[in-house]
Formats: sequence, C-alpha cells, structure tokens
Amino acid sequence: MSKRFDRGALRQYGRRVPGEIAVVAICPDDIAERSGPALTSVLIPAEEVGRQAVRLLMDKLAGRAVPDGTLLEPRLTVRDST
Repeated sequence: MSKRFDRGALRQYGRRVPGEIAVVAICPDDIAERSGPALTSVLIPAEEVGRQAVRLLMDKLAGRAVPDGTLLEPRLTVRDST
C-alpha cells in the first residue's frame, strides 16, 4: 500500500467512513489494523502465491502443460471502514 488511507481527505468532501463510504483495501492485516478507522481488507496469500508460481514454473520448464490462470482464495477481514 503506497499511500496511507486519509479519512481527513474524505471529510473535506463531507463524506464519512463508514457512514457514507465504505473502504476496502488489498493489503496485509497489520497495515489495515493500524489505519484509522481500521480498514476492511482483502489479504492476498503471498506465501501461497509464491509456492504456486514456483510449482507452475517448474512444470513449464519440464514441458508439462500449465493452466492459463490459477485462482487462490483471498481472505476478507471486515473491520471498521465498512
């Protein structure tokens, strides 16, 4: 997450989080929890992404067929921003 969630910027436009606007981030839990309000977030399982990438690369290098895409289950954690 390159920019920190800025509730103040939304307040300048007369918007309340979560009253009028819900905010969902794609970021690690520790970042989402430190925000004010704590952000509802989707955690991408980075370790599993790495494992799958290596497995697919090894299969491809070995001449085995690999799928065009691989879906990994994300984890939604509801917090104060929604």
